[in-house]
Amino acid sequence: SATVWNGGAGTLEVTVSSGGSGLEAGSEYVVTFDLVQRSGVSVGTDVSVGATVVDPVLGDLSVAPVVMGGDAETILGHADGWKPLYSFVPETSVSIGQSNPVASAPNVLSITLSMNLDLEAGSK
Repeated sequence: SATVWNGGAGTLEVTVSSGGSGLEAGSEYVVTFDLVQRSGVSVGTDVSVGATVVDPVLGDLSVAPVVMGGDAETILGHADGWKPLYSFVPETSVSIGQSNPVASAPNVLSITLSMNLDLEAGSK
């Protein structure tokens, strides 16, 4: 198999070879690949997958593009987290304060940590 990315057109072409034995009726063929999100924020983009199967007898058999979807659910605290290729930059902020600056007086330090994402249960 071979893979070619055309960044200008935004297409990924994957050629799958069956080793000369052809594709078998009723069999599923799965293509997977690793993707690293770009650095920075992305509001998401439409992703669709189409296919052309080349048969020596029937010629090109096209499969109409199917749009990648998903259930509109919040992921990691982001309402748009379900959108294809949505990404965000994790951020944390810390503030520290005290209740009393007087010498020899009781003092309570308060440390506040906030993040722009929900952490999974058991995070440390």
